[in-house]
Amino acid sequence: MKDLTKPLGAAALKKKKQQAKTQRNRKLGSFMQRVPFVFMSAFLIFGLGIISVIWVAVVDNPNGGEPIVNVRIVEPKFDSADRDVGLVSVREKETAKSIQDGLDDEPTVLTELTPDSEGVLEPLDPDEVLIYDPSKIAETKKKISLSTVGDKALLERSRYGFLPKVGENGEKPLLAYSRPLSGAAASKSRIAIVIGGLGINKTTTQRTLSELPQEVTLAFAPYADGLLDWMSRSRSRGHELLMQLPLEPFDYPNNDPGPRTLLVEAPWTANEDKLHWLLSRMTNYVGAMNYLGARYSASPDALGALFTELRNRGLMYVDDGSTPLSRAGEVAFDRKLPFAQSSLVIDSVLTEEDIDARLLELEGLARDKGTVIGVASAFPITIDRLVRWAKDADRRGVKLIPITGTLDKSSF
Repeated sequence: MKDLTKPLGAAALKKKKQQAKTQRNRKLGSFMQRVPFVFMSAFLIFGLGIISVIWVAVVDNPNGGEPIVNVRIVEPKFDSADRDVGLVSVREKETAKSIQDGLDDEPTVLTELTPDSEGVLEPLDPDEVLIYDPSKIAETKKKISLSTVGDKALLERSRYGFLPKVGENGEKPLLAYSRPLSGAAASKSRIAIVIGGLGINKTTTQRTLSELPQEVTLAFAPYADGLLDWMSRSRSRGHELLMQLPLEPFDYPNNDPGPRTLLVEAPWTANEDKLHWLLSRMTNYVGAMNYLGARYSASPDALGALFTELRNRGLMYVDDGSTPLSRAGEVAFDRKLPFAQSSLVIDSVLTEEDIDARLLELEGLARDKGTVIGVASAFPITIDRLVRWAKDADRRGVKLIPITGTLDKSSF
């Protein structure tokens, strides 16, 4: 009894306070355990949403989320005299037209021309000099070097760069930058081959330029770096060029052709601005070709606006024939746009057997119709099979021609 009436010592009082604190902590922990986890998650998500709204409000980027590509823009140098066929006579100065038409009675020593880093045309290595003999035009493989700088009369300055235009005298880029067609092609089954997707892969693009015949038409992707350089190399080797246009497919945006894709439901002012950017990537091309674009190609209204712009700029349009729903042919006829459509895609299946079979099929179509077009992409296996196929195409009675060789040039 005496112990119960004694005052608590300091140690006992301290122990009692610790027990009270421990009890409070247990109650708080029990409360936190009773708070549902979903409320804590909702609070965190709400906080992140507030931060996102503030970020969008502060950082104004209407194109946020679009793929971005950096493109080096170089203004082309002009030389109004360097046009049509860039051939040089070593023995004396003669017009390119007289050489092209084979009017000389004697063989002429010619050399390819390519621009240096400053855009000045200089002869290539002397080993590349060849003999142009007009008397053997059907038998001799000739190199033709096309113009590598833009004709100032056929270029229009825009906010993005230079755009093609019809000259004041009515001359069109389609004709000015086209490759001459030899008379021998008229009597043979004729095939135009277009290789697309060039410029993105440097190695494959260089292989295409160095190994495929110069009659093959090259279509460049607008997103490639150094397109003016590729244009110069391609033209100096005699190739006609096309610019590929990314058009809306049915499963867009899951299947996205790339930045500045032309869309069916977009106002034409928006599509026109995109088109001007695409067409300004290089010069000296004869026309445009679709990249994907099944939905766009099935819309007469969308095609009509595009084709009117291309016609007014003196270009042609090539449909790659990849979609059976395309209305491009009828719309081009209605808008009086020079037009060509591929008969088949050569490398829809990337195996040697299938590519070889498609090339044989293309030959059969050429013998039946006279002139046909085949398109392909710049895959290594495609280049391999085309090089092999083209080696003896002449012996089989097949003549390779540029894409403008499929048109009746007298009608425009």
